[in-house]
Amino acid sequence: MKIIGFLGFLLGIVFSCYSQKNYVQTGIELNKKGTVYFMNGDFPKAIKYYQLELNLYLKNEDKVRSSMGYSNVGAILFYQNNIINAVKHCQTGLKLLQNIPNDTVRFRHYKFLGLFYDYLYQKDSSLYFYDQAAQLIASSKLLKNSSEIISFYENRGSDLSRLGYFGEAEVYFKKALQSVHLDSLYDKGTLYGNIGNLYLLQKKYALALTYYQKALQQPTREGNKNAILLRLSKCEFYLGRTSDAQKHLIESYVVYQTGVIKNDLPFEAAFYQQKGLILVKNKRYTEAKQSFEKAVTANLKQTVRSIAIASLYQSYAQLYDAQNQPRKALEFYQKALVAAHETFSSTNIYQNPSLDHILTERELFSALMGKANAFRQFYIQTRQRIDLEAVLKTYQLAIQLAEKMRRSYQSAGAKLFFTENYYVVYEQAIQTAQELYQITKKPDYQNLIFDFYEKSRAATLADIVRDTDLKPKTINAALLAQEKGLYQQITGLQAAIKRSDSAASVKFKAQLVDKEIELDRLTKRFEREFPAYYQLKYDTKTAPATTIQQQLLNPDAALVQYFLTSNQLYILVLTREQSKVVVQPIDSTFRQTVSKFRGLLSLNPGSKVYDGNAYSSTLYFKLITPVLPFISSKKRLLIVRDAELNYLPFDVLSAKSNDYLLNKYAISYAYSVGLLVNQSPLRSSNNRLAIAPFAGNIPQKTAFRGAPLVPLPASEQEVRQIGGDVYVEKEATKTCFLEQYRAHGIIHFATHALTDDKDPMRSFVAFYPDGQEYRLFTDELYDLDLKEAQLVVLSACETGAGKLQRGEGVMSLARAFAYAGAQSVATTLWNANDEVTAYISMHFHKYIKDGLSLDEALQRAKLDFLQSDLGRRYDHPYYWANMVLIGRTDPIQKGIAWWWFVIGAGVLLTGLIWKLNRAR
Repeated sequence: MKIIGFLGFLLGIVFSCYSQKNYVQTGIELNKKGTVYFMNGDFPKAIKYYQLELNLYLKNEDKVRSSMGYSNVGAILFYQNNIINAVKHCQTGLKLLQNIPNDTVRFRHYKFLGLFYDYLYQKDSSLYFYDQAAQLIASSKLLKNSSEIISFYENRGSDLSRLGYFGEAEVYFKKALQSVHLDSLYDKGTLYGNIGNLYLLQKKYALALTYYQKALQQPTREGNKNAILLRLSKCEFYLGRTSDAQKHLIESYVVYQTGVIKNDLPFEAAFYQQKGLILVKNKRYTEAKQSFEKAVTANLKQTVRSIAIASLYQSYAQLYDAQNQPRKALEFYQKALVAAHETFSSTNIYQNPSLDHILTERELFSALMGKANAFRQFYIQTRQRIDLEAVLKTYQLAIQLAEKMRRSYQSAGAKLFFTENYYVVYEQAIQTAQELYQITKKPDYQNLIFDFYEKSRAATLADIVRDTDLKPKTINAALLAQEKGLYQQITGLQAAIKRSDSAASVKFKAQLVDKEIELDRLTKRFEREFPAYYQLKYDTKTAPATTIQQQLLNPDAALVQYFLTSNQLYILVLTREQSKVVVQPIDSTFRQTVSKFRGLLSLNPGSKVYDGNAYSSTLYFKLITPVLPFISSKKRLLIVRDAELNYLPFDVLSAKSNDYLLNKYAISYAYSVGLLVNQSPLRSSNNRLAIAPFAGNIPQKTAFRGAPLVPLPASEQEVRQIGGDVYVEKEATKTCFLEQYRAHGIIHFATHALTDDKDPMRSFVAFYPDGQEYRLFTDELYDLDLKEAQLVVLSACETGAGKLQRGEGVMSLARAFAYAGAQSVATTLWNANDEVTAYISMHFHKYIKDGLSLDEALQRAKLDFLQSDLGRRYDHPYYWANMVLIGRTDPIQKGIAWWWFVIGAGVLLTGLIWKLNRAR
């Protein structure tokens, strides 16, 4: 659906000045006729009158109007798919404006060239001209709500959504929506249709349907209604409503046939493609093939390489997938790869394209996934190893492309959406590599499993941490300060929206969109102007197993990583001496056991006796027993969890009653091993900040760090014993924390927190409610600068809980602190008992001061609790197992060295002998 929104400008620009000249009046009449034909979809006649108008202005040497005329003709050429000539017309029009200060017409050329180059898949040129247009909006005296400005935001949103940059696209569409009601002539139907396309591509079908229905209720240009009905059919099809999809498909064709526009090849190709998919669904394969052939014919009349053709060939391949003809399907997936690439042309199904010169990354990735799946089905038929190897090679390329695509997205939300939707590639690649290892016993395949696994872990968090490290090394400080300021303004506006009523929030939302657009422009500038940053950002290498063994693992430590599929549990073990992948079969009962055990652990037992041994031992035998040969001689475990296992504290697992894993191992966790490798050792830090906003005295049975802001009587003793800069009650405000935190290497919170599983951005840490905003929300945490923080202790309720995001882990407050730069985070998985949490926290800090590693310090603190009178009173894992350590484990304080004890003892002994001699 090509929409460039230039009608309002055509009707206005020619009336603006010089109306007293006769040739101008003639030009106006020609423009009117051309516009009428354009609106009716008669492009040949429209271009005829626009060309006559242009010739008239050229004859009279009217450079401004001639320049405008070139853009009018270029726009029609674009609609006729003559995009190369459309570009030439706009470039010629721009040259006429040299030394003429007319931002209005210049903006129009920039906007069109951004769009035209995007359709030519020349991304750099497209970004350049879009950026030039955006600069004019910011700096010139253009009317901010004119149709030209609205169409710029709409076109930018459409381009970004086609390329898969959904978050950025939504921002531009929001900007268009904020202004469109101010222009009664603007084509709202087209705008709503394009927003519907955005949600269709994101598989948000209910939202897409809403906008398509709104689009149909608006008057729109000839040719748009049938396109919107066709997209509506796609929505219904993906929702499984085939009969409704067919009804809207037929309706779209009726509208097309009765309209003025004929020979609309893009529409015809899309129509026959959609018809073919519906026929495949209904198992009418012969008719489906005929329909796909018609779509191919219509597409090839335009070009042999494009998003549309790549998509069509994949649909065609699905016809053969449905008939279990994988060899034939592979031919069409190969054609899709060719169509999605500028230079690749091989018809050999065993060859894949390079990742340079890609026309459309999204379609190329989709074609690679389809090809890999078809190759697997082909392997099932042939049982030839070459075909299984082809499956793996195709997945490897798909993963490389997925890494490149994810890193190109600017916002964390866009990265998370991408990971959620593309995660299956890692699962399939790991399974294929394991299958080849079983056949060949070659260690290279197990090394690939480690590589695929690491790439699948906390990729969004890793991108952010990596970016934070790269930017100061490659981008100048002034621009980074500008970026930081924009992030802070965005966070402030988001907070203002949360606090405001609906009327006030409208203003803040408008300001938020402006700042998000400004940030989008700035981040794209980083990649364009700083090649070193660009190169390092898109370097997808991961640390090999040998590097992890030497840099990360001490001789007494083991790395154990878990990966869950629907029917298999992969356990990846790495020690200084060896590496191993162990595969265990699982079924639904495994996940049920994890869920039930977690429920039992996280529910306050009151005076009930612990009865989780059966669950614990079942999970022990599944998760630990298979790797005991590799870890039995170790004392420390670094664990990377997956899926539901992220909610499980491993130190409570036991083969028999009370024989907890805690007794033998100091356990820590990581979001991703890559976040820990190649890092400098944790710096020694005695500089503590301890916060206890709710210290006080109340009955102990109600003192849980999750109850609504009730006093936490044990928290004051907790923070005072921990020491450092201590702030309690009225001193422990949000403002105080924000002023103090950068100067401290260890930060300890003894407070309340709230986790929102549905919207992680609404989770918060609570400070003293001093009349100001006392909550520190997740999105505010993201903007903190915690690179000096060696350790953050969240001695509050369920700060490690939250929404589970596949591949990323739990979207918790603890993760937000890691996102902000904290090297290590001690956090809780469920509600924290005030007295027990205070005890464990105080002992944890005591052992840190003694110079123990962080994992050993937490282990010793928990063991102390279990052996104490308090531990006998609270004899249930609910009370002690909820605190876990995530991140680095290096000691961050040096204990008093043994030789100082020897020297001190020697001095005392010498003094004692001297006194005794004198006494004699």
